[in-house]
Amino acid sequence: MRFKSTHVVVTAFVAVVGTAIVVSGATQVERGLLMTVLDKDNNPVRDLTAKDFLIYEDGVRREVTGAELTTAPMSISILVDTTKSPPGVIEPTRDIRTALLSFVQAVQAAVPSTEVAIFEFAGAGVLLRSFTSTPEDLTKSITRIVPNQRINAVMLETLIDAAKDIRKRPGPRRVILTIDRGSGESSRVHPQKVADEVLLSGASVWAVSVASTSGTVAPDRDTLLDIVTEGTGGVRLTAQLSSALEMMTETVAAAITSQYLVTYSRPDGPPSKSVVLAATRGTKFLRAPWVK
Repeated sequence: MRFKSTHVVVTAFVAVVGTAIVVSGATQVERGLLMTVLDKDNNPVRDLTAKDFLIYEDGVRREVTGAELTTAPMSISILVDTTKSPPGVIEPTRDIRTALLSFVQAVQAAVPSTEVAIFEFAGAGVLLRSFTSTPEDLTKSITRIVPNQRINAVMLETLIDAAKDIRKRPGPRRVILTIDRGSGESSRVHPQKVADEVLLSGASVWAVSVASTSGTVAPDRDTLLDIVTEGTGGVRLTAQLSSALEMMTETVAAAITSQYLVTYSRPDGPPSKSVVLAATRGTKFLRAPWVK
């Protein structure tokens, strides 16, 4: 099934910062964008300054006035695939728990105020832990994750629930991390509805996927994850074995805790139709969605 991707392409501003000033008779305002810069191996580039960034609005270059790594609080919603593995396949429970514990520890070490919520999805989506920054509560929830008896999942429905939940969170730094194991998808919701809800949430989606061990395919899910990660300033990582989950979640943790707040000056007035931002170094320039 094919569906539109235009609704998940973000071209608006993340934040308005500073005050208006008058330059050459025209009122100027300062805008801000949240940006992650990665190298070819998906490692964050953390030593950039304002002179390293380029911003164009509708083809017009704007003056970059500042760029610094931000330590603003984050809200992270984790979605975990807990479907039952095929007969003869060892359940990846240990790998999943290890990866999640490592991820939570990494993001909270970088930004201690980070609050995390955890959903699991198999035959139904279930909120295991609402947003909290208490390490003991998160550890308790993670160590209780066990395989479900269902072999198919409702990841798309759970993604809608997570998007609606995180939309209520304060601040522009919102992240949804999905972990799927190539299970079948039994959601009845249209993928376009999921994409629309994700965009409304203001969250960047990062997806970690392990190849199916049963030959199961979920084309709608795969297409959706490719679209929403690219369209919201995230990345999709894939591996063949669940033992790679920890490495992939650590990659995500390093990236999302290395966001720049890039500020620039523009004439006051209607928003532009397109904003293009790049850096003089790095190979991936990921802009977080706009948050009013």
